[in-house]
Amino acid sequence: MDSEEATRVLKEHAAKQRISIELSDDQVRAILDQWEDADPREPAEITFVVEKRPELSFTVAGYRYRGDTCCA
Repeated sequence: MDSEEATRVLKEHAAKQRISIELSDDQVRAILDQWEDADPREPAEITFVVEKRPELSFTVAGYRYRGDTCCA
């Protein structure tokens, strides 16, 4: 399987498990500011910290999308 096919399969599987988290503008900015210098095509690990304690950590595939329109 080439990377294009793998990407397609991952997107199909991800679409079946959508999770929506509502954030304030400041919270979104804090996330994006930390990710600004990273390569959006590379995987990343995201950790949610609550009261200075890591509560939830997960790895995301190599993609980051910013905006309110979509392109494939």
